[in-house]
Amino acid sequence: MVGAFVPFIRRLRNNVAALWIIDKHREALKPDELGFWRPAERAAETLAGASVVIISASSLVEGGLAGLLAASSRARRVVLAGPTAPLWGAPFFSRGVHVLGGIRVLEPGRMLRIVSEGGSGYFFNDAAEKVSLIREDVRA
Repeated sequence: MVGAFVPFIRRLRNNVAALWIIDKHREALKPDELGFWRPAERAAETLAGASVVIISASSLVEGGLAGLLAASSRARRVVLAGPTAPLWGAPFFSRGVHVLGGIRVLEPGRMLRIVSEGGSGYFFNDAAEKVSLIREDVRA
């Protein structure tokens, strides 16, 4: 996983053979999650051994998505997720992404207020809904 996705960590930590969390900010993890942490410098080697990869859509802003996708090329599933994930499949699906998980804004005024007050995805519930786009050739 690239980025410390708290909801994913909670669900996956006891339900997968191995969980690695690549994040530039080690302090983003709780003390009991530090054993999963891998530094960003080890992203390519870590992702090369993963069967499922979840990448934070913030990598679009921070840069490096192309390298992360290249390193994930052997994974059977690659997910690009987060509130900033663009819901335009073609350019991402053609580069190896299998699932896009983002949001659709339902109440723009409310969303603008939440964001302008420093709110993150945890506060979007009433202003947006979660949406997933799945590449056509991907089966459950």
